[in-house]
Amino acid sequence: MLDYTDLSLKDFRFNPHLGTSTRDHLRDLADSLLRRPLYKLIYSKKFAHLPYPIDLVLPEKGMSTLARRQWVNKHVTLKNSRILVIGCGDGWDFGSYLRFQPKEIIGIDLYNFSNSWQQIQDYVEQKDLPTKVSFHQLDIAELNRAEFGEFDVICSDAVFEHCQDLKSVLKALYTLLEPQGIIYASYGPLWYSWGGDHFSGRGGIEKGYNHLLLEPRTYQEYYYNNLRDDAFEVQNGGRYIELDLFSKLSTQEYIDLYKQVGFKLESLIIEFSQQAEALQSTPIFKRILERHSQLIVDDFKIKSHILLLRKGEVH
Repeated sequence: MLDYTDLSLKDFRFNPHLGTSTRDHLRDLADSLLRRPLYKLIYSKKFAHLPYPIDLVLPEKGMSTLARRQWVNKHVTLKNSRILVIGCGDGWDFGSYLRFQPKEIIGIDLYNFSNSWQQIQDYVEQKDLPTKVSFHQLDIAELNRAEFGEFDVICSDAVFEHCQDLKSVLKALYTLLEPQGIIYASYGPLWYSWGGDHFSGRGGIEKGYNHLLLEPRTYQEYYYNNLRDDAFEVQNGGRYIELDLFSKLSTQEYIDLYKQVGFKLESLIIEFSQQAEALQSTPIFKRILERHSQLIVDDFKIKSHILLLRKGEVH
């Protein structure tokens, strides 16, 4: 059952120019011309032994929101397209889509952010923008093609790692895509990485794998001892842990699911955890490997995925 409480922050102000300041432009320029090419050189062999193609390896937070949108736009033209944004939250990043002048953007979320959503719709109307924008509070499973039609692009940030039944979600999204349509998704931290429960790590770097190492009662004590106020936890680890909103998949398991549903992995960028790198030679890593012997060392180091999936044919 959906909770219709409006979770909009009282001080929410829609910023249509997100990521476009002079400072942001200089950062993105430096990332594009210097840092990412350097990372590609430095980390070219990092994770190269894994059995799936990786286009780029970055330290965490190595690609800005606007840079991600531009990356998507290189693979599919966003102008005049229909875009579905799943798990849109309060829509804080919708300005990064509007700048590409899509025909329509539909945002959906399991939770209600109606005041924030109204701000964005008011802005679009006041500026007479060419993009139709609407928001809906519903479960992804309730999306159907008869009501919403097909989309050129489906986008999500920080959603896939929270889907308890990701396969069902992917099947639903597959039916909503145009032939050869694209899914853009970024998600993390992955469950087996440092801070994979969006909570462990509070209290020190050595606490970052508590969700994998502690017994249930001890973990519960750690959790309650490190909770913050409700306003913070509603969009952070506290809510996710209370509802157990985690897919709990490794990188290989994610990729296997995409293939099973019928998607082609068009491009994959991996971000690694620098905290994990710092802990790799400590006894903590040995304990993790002993407890989760079905996994490999890299599963505890890969922090997040940024990827593109192309709709193919179901085999």
